[in-house]
Amino acid sequence: MRIMGLLEQINQPSGLRALSIDQLEALAKEIRERIFTAVSQNGGHLASNLGCG
Repeated sequence: MRIMGLLEQINQPSGLRALSIDQLEALAKEIRERIFTAVSQNGGHLASNLGCG
């Protein structure tokens, strides 16, 4: 059974506004991990998704 992450719980911008700083940091980590996994499986360019310049 997979535990639902923060990303799956947010359906609109107000969901982000309700999060604490610690939760926002956890959400950012979750998004980075999801992007990395998707790029690893499908190929593509990673840096633009992480805000790297």
